[in-house]
Amino acid sequence: MVSQQVHHGVQVYDAVLEKVDTLAAFAHDFGRRVIEMDAPLPVMMFSGSKLVDAQKLAQLEQLLQYWPDDADQSQ
Repeated sequence: MVSQQVHHGVQVYDAVLEKVDTLAAFAHDFGRRVIEMDAPLPVMMFSGSKLVDAQKLAQLEQLLQYWPDDADQSQ
């Protein structure tokens, strides 16, 4: 999730994963394991967040609606 490098003697951390992909994975996992929901969590739970704008919300909704594992489980 995070890369670590040393630049001029200082530890520098950089995000490796994309924000929207990470949020989608978190929401999917939380919905399945904690809430025990088979349906995707509503993307509106992120609508008040300062982390995502309207475009990122649309991407997040697509990821949550069409999660890759879901196609495998329905067969």
